[in-house]
Amino acid sequence: TQEYCTNFYNRTLDVINRYNPDLLYFDVTVAPFYPISDAGLKIAAHFYNHNMSTQKGKLNAVMFGKMLESLGMGCRTWSSK
Repeated sequence: TQEYCTNFYNRTLDVINRYNPDLLYFDVTVAPFYPISDAGLKIAAHFYNHNMSTQKGKLNAVMFGKMLESLGMGCRTWSSK
């Protein structure tokens, strides 16, 4: 449900913001909830941008899963310059 996706998204961002992980693993083959929701891609964008902001612009983060399909590999880092 949308409520579940929102809850998962919020909890994951809370973990990222509190603990500043360098690795983020999902036990799925695509970004979480794809194609039902874009929550997984939003999590990836936040994860990479947050890492860069805490590492003085240098990316030291990896998000990965069991085996991403080619569509899930298209995520890029967005920076606000």
